[in-house]
Amino acid sequence: MTAPQTTIFEHMSGLARELGAINLGQGFPELPEPPELIAAAQAALGGKSNQYPPMRGLPELRSAVAAFYLRTQGLTLSAEQVIVTSGGTEALAASLFALVAPGDEVMLVQPLYDAYLPLVQWAGVWPRSSA
Repeated sequence: MTAPQTTIFEHMSGLARELGAINLGQGFPELPEPPELIAAAQAALGGKSNQYPPMRGLPELRSAVAAFYLRTQGLTLSAEQVIVTSGGTEALAASLFALVAPGDEVMLVQPLYDAYLPLVQWAGVWPRSSA
């Protein structure tokens, strides 16, 4: 019987523990939270909705993202052209499902993020590998 493979997250977290490094890979930096961040979160939870946001993201956040791209890159976007996701895997899945159709082929270059293959398979796409 072979040992189960670990994900890149498990591997990197193990290395961080072993080497005494700060682990930024999974969202737990192991540093004390800045008091101003806690205060802002408390104010937002107490004064605004703490329910699920609209599927495309909060309008004020989408507007802020569009303004950021205009200011930093000269790219003119409307808030309606911006979509906010809850993380990279969700953004990857949304992009993949928008751009491929069942039966298409997708090249996966290795090493790769461990969500790529299951997302490609879920989309009904034929994965091709560089290895």
